[in-house]
Amino acid sequence: MDHTLLGSIRFRYLVFSITLVLVLLFAAFAGSRDIGLTQQRASEDLGQRVDLLEQSRNIRVHILEAYRSLNVYLAEPKEKKYNKAVIENLDSAIAISQKLTNRNNIASSVYTKEVNMIKKNLQVLQKSVKEILGVRDDLFKMYPSLAISNNVMRPARKKLNSAFDIIFEQLLEDKFIENDAVVYESFVHLRDRWRIALSVFRLYLANRMGSFVEATLITQEQAIQTHLDDMKSKILLTQRLGKEDRLGFEAENALEDIQLELQVFEKGFHQVVAIHHSNKWKMDIVLIKSKIAPQVERVARQLIELERKIDKSASISMSELKAAANRQNSLLWIIALLGVISILVVLLSMEKMLLKPIGFVTRALKAQAFGKEVYDFPKAKYIETRNLIDAFVEMNRQIVVRQNDLEHQATHDALTSLPNRVLFDDRIEHAIQSADRLKTKFSLMIIDLDNFKEVNDTLGHHAGDVLLQDVSARLKNSLRDSDTIARLGGDEFAILIEDCDEQQSVGVVKKIHHAFEQISKFNAQDLYVSASIGIAIFPAHGKDGQSLLRHADIAMYRAKQNHHDYSIYNAEEDEFSIKRLALSSDLKYGLEHNSLSLKYQPKLNVISNSVTGVEALLRWRHEKYGMIPPEELVEMAEHTGLIIPLTRWVLNEAIQQCAHWNHQDLDLTVSINLSVYNLKDEDLVIHISKLLKKHGLAPSKLCLEITESAMMANPLHAIETLGQLSNMGVSLAIDDFGTGFSSLAYLKQMPVNELKIDKSFVINMEHDDNDEVIVKSTVDLAHNLGLKVTAEGVETELVWSQLISMGCDEVQGYFMSKPLSNTDFEVWLQNTEKESFKQMIN
Repeated sequence: MDHTLLGSIRFRYLVFSITLVLVLLFAAFAGSRDIGLTQQRASEDLGQRVDLLEQSRNIRVHILEAYRSLNVYLAEPKEKKYNKAVIENLDSAIAISQKLTNRNNIASSVYTKEVNMIKKNLQVLQKSVKEILGVRDDLFKMYPSLAISNNVMRPARKKLNSAFDIIFEQLLEDKFIENDAVVYESFVHLRDRWRIALSVFRLYLANRMGSFVEATLITQEQAIQTHLDDMKSKILLTQRLGKEDRLGFEAENALEDIQLELQVFEKGFHQVVAIHHSNKWKMDIVLIKSKIAPQVERVARQLIELERKIDKSASISMSELKAAANRQNSLLWIIALLGVISILVVLLSMEKMLLKPIGFVTRALKAQAFGKEVYDFPKAKYIETRNLIDAFVEMNRQIVVRQNDLEHQATHDALTSLPNRVLFDDRIEHAIQSADRLKTKFSLMIIDLDNFKEVNDTLGHHAGDVLLQDVSARLKNSLRDSDTIARLGGDEFAILIEDCDEQQSVGVVKKIHHAFEQISKFNAQDLYVSASIGIAIFPAHGKDGQSLLRHADIAMYRAKQNHHDYSIYNAEEDEFSIKRLALSSDLKYGLEHNSLSLKYQPKLNVISNSVTGVEALLRWRHEKYGMIPPEELVEMAEHTGLIIPLTRWVLNEAIQQCAHWNHQDLDLTVSINLSVYNLKDEDLVIHISKLLKKHGLAPSKLCLEITESAMMANPLHAIETLGQLSNMGVSLAIDDFGTGFSSLAYLKQMPVNELKIDKSFVINMEHDDNDEVIVKSTVDLAHNLGLKVTAEGVETELVWSQLISMGCDEVQGYFMSKPLSNTDFEVWLQNTEKESFKQMIN
């Protein structure tokens, strides 16, 4: 057979037509035979519907039992069997719905939409139940006011206490008691008011979470506010003394820190009060009413509707199937007949309608390819020939589109299609030229998304990309078409608004934040978007693009730092940002050139009155800014990624010094504080082991202090790390015990040797019976767990005596000694004879 014929469309179409006729005839025969089988399956399907109805009712039983068990568990949380019953019943209901979804029979497929909706709502209900169980087991989620107390007020309290320590350290060094009693009494009064306010606040929390006497609650709120107002007034009076140069440099700076942190503490207190007077003070009740009950009701309605639909359809299913089978039989023969007729018609039409025009076009294209003269194409009568010509036109158009796409990619962000930095810089230059010519202003904004890194780390980069695209769309909808929106990189955006002043810029910011109030969705996960916005105005804040961008960025950083929605550039804030940048740089330099220092505060055994060890305390006196508070220093190190090298520097210095003292026959241990970031350091245990071997110090002479908050950040990992240190022979202590919210279940698993009672309880013990009870209870708890107890903040002889009567093991504080340099400590140790010290305390 001619190969040309074999490769022709005519021949292939003829073969295809014959094959199609045979297939259609066979289908008619097979369809007729299949009718009998279809009728047989109809009866089987009826049984499957009955099974589907039974499974639906089983789901309803499990849901109602889970709801009943949940209510019992919330009322009696100690009954863990109900907790288990809730989970098991929900799992059973979901398993049944999943089984129904996976079935491929006729009955289940008819109700796929209803079953999938029930399964989806069951999963939502399961998620909500797990959420409420998680809330019930998490004090911070259960009681939102405790989270504010821990996350907002506690850091402010620690900074306030640190500032008071710095003040009284200076007052004692400069002998203000003798030289300026007014200043000393002023600070003593201020500190006493602070301690009273703290004590009342603790009782206030206990009242709301425990007995809840509303009259007492209001009285306590008024008392706390009164003490805080008194402190603010006293601060103003003390600042006047500072203007008379009666305060030292460090005391005056610390007083400013007290004023700032008191505002933070008061703001947190107001948030706690607002929560306590709302219906959201206890979240499990809110979740039951707002989520669980409506979701249970929704699933129950859907199950009832599904059962109603099954009952209705089952009765008429058989007759419909029989009628459908008869129609199918007739239809198959009709299709076969139409197929034969269609093939004949198409075969006759192909030659005239398609093959001849295509042959003409093909010959014309070959002639054009070889440079021969091509006659005009004939007017296309049919769509196939028109499509061929249109394809060449489209090809040329695509070439132009690709060229435009390349130009667009060079000046726009690939993810959001917004202008990139290159195009944005060009728009800024045009805006500057226009504003100079017309004598107008324009606004430049830098937008940085809050907590965007958490979305990437938790849900993955795809979720972050979806969120960035959503933010891009919201910004476009919030602004005019004439405004320029650009993505500078990561989660940072920039906006250029021409003919706009400060007041108009604030209005635009409000529109943007209003747009961000809507919840974004990613795989049924709610994503809350917020942003910090920095504003710079031309020409007031810069006359060139780089200056405006830098100043807007500084303003944005200030907004983020102060937790504000926006901030307008201020030259004074620029100087402060430069100061923080300089401090961060100087800290790295100080670590590399050993310009930091350690102070050592003695720890004494209350029975033998002997010095058992010291606590190493980090100090940094900056050449320009003076003494940097330890909390600020640690916070700066954590934010700049220097906390691990800083801790390693402290470990090396302290271990080396302690080894030197022990080699001089001074039986001393050294205590060193660890940050939560240090517990995440995978090389921590190996590094400490190497330092002990390097300096020849026994592991038992090293004590590592970890705060409750650091351990509870990741208790399982903390137990593992601390276990390795304990096995090595290093002593472990819980620092600032009583200020966090640690779990006793985790505490008894921790391989710790010592509890250190926070000085906030010890200092005021002689004036506050509640603090005395707390300290006594902590001592008894620690001893019952087999732990040694050390009390911090011992400043008077009366407190010393109280701690002895309670059975406290060791103490440290200003009553014995302030933190000293290594040489001053050696002198102090030599001058402190055992017998003379006994006389001092007896």
